[in-house]
Amino acid sequence: MTVGSQATAAELVARVAVERLVTGISSRFVHLPPEDIEAGIDAALAELGAFTGVDRAYVFVFEDSGAILRNTQEWCAEGIEPQIDGLQAVPATEFPWIFSRLRRREVVRIDRVADLPAGAAAERDHLAAQGIRSLISVPMTAEGRLLGMVGFDAVRSELRWSDDTAAMLRWVVDVFAGALVRQAGHEALLRSEARLREIIDDQTELVCRFLPDGTLTFVNRAYAEFFRRSTDELLGTSFLTLIPEAHCAGALGQIAALGPSFPVVCHEQQAWLPDGGSRWYEWTDRALMDGHGAVLEIQSVGRDITARREVEEALRASEERFRGAFTNAPIGMAIVSPDDRILQVNRALCDFLGHEEPALLASTMDSLAHPGDVGHLAEPVAPAIPRGGDERRYVRSDGRVVWGLVSVSPLTTAEGDDATLLVQVVDISDRKNAEAQLSHQALHDPLTDLANRRLLTHHLQGALARAQRTGDHVAVLFCDLDHFKVVNDSLGHEAGDALLRAVAQRLRAHARDSETVARFGGDEFVLVCEGVGEADAVTGVAARLGEALAAPFLLDGVEVVVRASIGVAVARPGATDPGALLRDADAAMYRAKDRGRGRIEICTDEVRANAAGRLGMLNALRRAIDDDELRLHYQPIFDATGATAVGAEALLRWQHPELGLLAPAAFLPAAEESGMIVAVGEWVLREACREAARRGRGGSGQIWINLSARELARPDLAEVVMSAVEDAGAHPSQLVLEITEGAVMTDVAATVSTLAGLRRRGVRVAVDDFGTGYSSLAYLKRFPIDALKIDRSFIGGLGGGAEETAIVAAIVQLAHALSLSVVAEGVETPAQLRALQALGCDFVQGFLLGRPQPALLPARGLVA
Repeated sequence: MTVGSQATAAELVARVAVERLVTGISSRFVHLPPEDIEAGIDAALAELGAFTGVDRAYVFVFEDSGAILRNTQEWCAEGIEPQIDGLQAVPATEFPWIFSRLRRREVVRIDRVADLPAGAAAERDHLAAQGIRSLISVPMTAEGRLLGMVGFDAVRSELRWSDDTAAMLRWVVDVFAGALVRQAGHEALLRSEARLREIIDDQTELVCRFLPDGTLTFVNRAYAEFFRRSTDELLGTSFLTLIPEAHCAGALGQIAALGPSFPVVCHEQQAWLPDGGSRWYEWTDRALMDGHGAVLEIQSVGRDITARREVEEALRASEERFRGAFTNAPIGMAIVSPDDRILQVNRALCDFLGHEEPALLASTMDSLAHPGDVGHLAEPVAPAIPRGGDERRYVRSDGRVVWGLVSVSPLTTAEGDDATLLVQVVDISDRKNAEAQLSHQALHDPLTDLANRRLLTHHLQGALARAQRTGDHVAVLFCDLDHFKVVNDSLGHEAGDALLRAVAQRLRAHARDSETVARFGGDEFVLVCEGVGEADAVTGVAARLGEALAAPFLLDGVEVVVRASIGVAVARPGATDPGALLRDADAAMYRAKDRGRGRIEICTDEVRANAAGRLGMLNALRRAIDDDELRLHYQPIFDATGATAVGAEALLRWQHPELGLLAPAAFLPAAEESGMIVAVGEWVLREACREAARRGRGGSGQIWINLSARELARPDLAEVVMSAVEDAGAHPSQLVLEITEGAVMTDVAATVSTLAGLRRRGVRVAVDDFGTGYSSLAYLKRFPIDALKIDRSFIGGLGGGAEETAIVAAIVQLAHALSLSVVAEGVETPAQLRALQALGCDFVQGFLLGRPQPALLPARGLVA
């Protein structure tokens, strides 16, 4: 035999051995039970390892994510250390070169790990670290999906992998893949069956299956508990033993009738219990048939209806008791036919509707209902009446509308038919009236009964939507009463409220049906006009309202004349934001006030820009406090000689980063309107206290600070003042708080209490601009104050006019009679100073003596 023929014979022998190995493994897996597949793969790995001469054979499968592999099985030759425990969460990214080929379904053959290319550096490092010299990896796929791979390692020597070996291994790995898919399907089926059994076991319904002869093959937990037997006691027995013998023939007849043309039957059965008792149940039997229509098993689902049968019996027995309860029930009740005819009523329903029984028995429920609620009872009961009842109106015999909470339920006959309806009506008229009142209060101003902001905004939203459809204009008129505070301060809050009610009544009387009037709070009113054909027509509406308000009002015998500043804004085409339109009207109203009050102003781009500027000013002022941009200048106050400084008035300035040093008139009005004056005032208070502490308690150490009405209204004012004094290390006697007459009169009782508390702690109080307010002089003796400051408007005429001199003399005499000091402000000429000295004024302040200056500069006073 030649060498060539010997090689061919050897190859043939090897191929036969390979085929025998593959055939043996494949045949074992064909009928291998799913639970033995894992052991089968272990055995096959051992065979393949021994056959190929490798040191280690293993299976890796992907986790659900497809990115992580888990070493599920491993075979090792004798003397080779297992690796499976350390390979349970291997990222595929650690072997990119190998897995890129496996994903292309290629068999990866590595005859010599050291010869791997540069692109497989990661693999070379990992494999070398495990001592692997050669390996072959076969992709394990099923249904086009890569399940994992099967690998074979050579550790002790290098191996070369032939094409036949690679083909053989791919064939066997395909067998593994099919087996694993079958195993996974079997496990999923077992889990599904277990879940289904759990679900059926957890059902409250009774579930069983039995053969056509009645032998039970399956029962759930509820079935066993119902019959008070264990599952083992029931399986294999006939369900016929559980029902009365007289019913067995009928049950078998129903089972025999089941088939392709009659697959389901429903029936009620009585069952006997082991203790001798019985229960009723309702069954639905369904035939389980083969492909030829032969009944294999019957599946029955039933529920215990013993309670229902007992209730039905009890209902029949208690019909007379029900009749008595119906007649004497405290709520209205009626029995009504399906076509809405009243068949029976009780006394409570007659009283509720104001009709006697004969009249109601000749009526229908629809005929008694309010026209807006007719038809409800004619609909089917379930969809017509929501759970908890339906609220509807009825018209009494006297024409009055009443509300009832109506519940409708069917009255079932002994045969189970819904022959009539039971209508129950609870009188909820008082509750509905209260709800209507609360709803009205939520949407209307309590003082004037006009629409409030919420309701007006809703109406305005609807008006804007309608305007988009019709092309008409929508306008808002923002009306603010001029000098309302004067009336409120001088005549009192009751008079102010009466004026607001009178204004509301007059606006309502002059408003058209298409116009909505609302009060926004304080002395602000808003009118919404819709359906305005031309935008210019709105000015006529504003003029009409202005004229209506110009006529005098009579308040408790006093004639009061007020005027209004009115801002007008017309919605731009396509406008949908009520808030923007209200802001435009508000900005126009402020323009009217700025231009002299009692005017009508239309919102323009310039007005909007000014409003934005005012908002910007407020935002900048808010930042100015934090950024230390506010400054205090101090104008000295001298004794009557003008030579000795006794204190100084703190005057606020703003060092604006762009506009320079701003006087209070540039920003305090906006701060007053927005309420930010409280924060600004507290900053002034604390800074002035620090200045007082620096000056000490000497002759010029007293600091006079202006308080706004909002600050004076703070309930915690005394605590804020004393906190500022203590934090600065000043003394309360160094502080003089200046308040205006108007601020004092806003809430007399609260003001007196606050000021008295401050004076008890040593703080002095002065009334600023005295003589310009509207307070009664009789209040002065009640107020805990120390000084009066005469307004500069009275000082200007001193030395030249007898009238001004008489006024100042009267104020000085009044103050001294009340033991109050007098300070004259605005002293600018020597003649004014001499006149004040002659009148006995105590202290003076003005440009003649010293202008406002930054802190720590010495007071100049009179220069000889």
